[in-house]
Amino acid sequence: MGTKGIRDPYIFRKQDGKFGIVATDMLGTNWGDTSQYIHYWESEDLINFTERLIKVHNRSNMHAWAPEVFYDESRKQYGIYWAGNTDYNRIYVNYTTDFKTVSDCEVFFDPGYDVIDAHIVSDKGMHYLFFKDERASGKSIKVARSSSLSPKSFSVFTPNFITSANTEGPFVFKDKNSDSWYMYVDLFSSNGNFECWKTNDLNALSWTKVTGISVPQGVRHGSVISVNRWELETAVSRKVVTPPAPTPPPVLKGDVNADGTINSSDITVLKRYLLRRITLTEEMLLNADTNGDGAVNSSDFTLLKRYILRR
Repeated sequence: MGTKGIRDPYIFRKQDGKFGIVATDMLGTNWGDTSQYIHYWESEDLINFTERLIKVHNRSNMHAWAPEVFYDESRKQYGIYWAGNTDYNRIYVNYTTDFKTVSDCEVFFDPGYDVIDAHIVSDKGMHYLFFKDERASGKSIKVARSSSLSPKSFSVFTPNFITSANTEGPFVFKDKNSDSWYMYVDLFSSNGNFECWKTNDLNALSWTKVTGISVPQGVRHGSVISVNRWELETAVSRKVVTPPAPTPPPVLKGDVNADGTINSSDITVLKRYLLRRITLTEEMLLNADTNGDGAVNSSDFTLLKRYILRR
């Protein structure tokens, strides 16, 4: 479809739980090529995909590079943001609810100079936009922030670059087991080599470099998404993995009168037994030991009552 080439795939989780992927419509490395479209795929299992092109602008001489997606809760819409060039590259956005019909593009982020490869993460009510400064003096990553996801609301707050020279395609994610945030960046002049940087505060003006990392060979740009065990095993095995049936809860002893049901009659019988008003048969005594501790007493009565009352 389109140019019959893709670059910069970005995967995300939609509000309905499905997976979405957007990517640049570009064949090869002719940076002068343009396209009015981006690629879009959708999947429930990361094996079977539907695909279509999404037209994001109407200009014949502009590209649409490195698209990514956020969900704006205030609008109840997805924002598709990407780098487009007129006199220089800015970050544009289109809004959509279905990835079929999209709004006209508008400028989303423009610090007044050439920028590409925007990536947004949110934390504690603040939104952070990582981007590549494309000027000859830069070619590295800076950060802007905003308390909203509104177009033109982001302001650059890092005075210096937070990664090495010649880095692009930042993607940032939080370690679920700590307060650490990690940022991977593509060393674009080294063909598939990445750097990794770390911080505990997204407002930091400098990050700590992480050593000893590795990524799959030949990877360019990247993204991270959380999946559950079954989604992961399905993707790796390339066949749909059916989750095992949930383990049924243990059978609750409580059919004191052995009539095949557990209801208020069992409470009545157990109460009468504890008050020494009736004698239970051996089977009934076994059923009356509701908590399975080897004795029939008030604890069994309490547990049975709570079970029947669904507490």
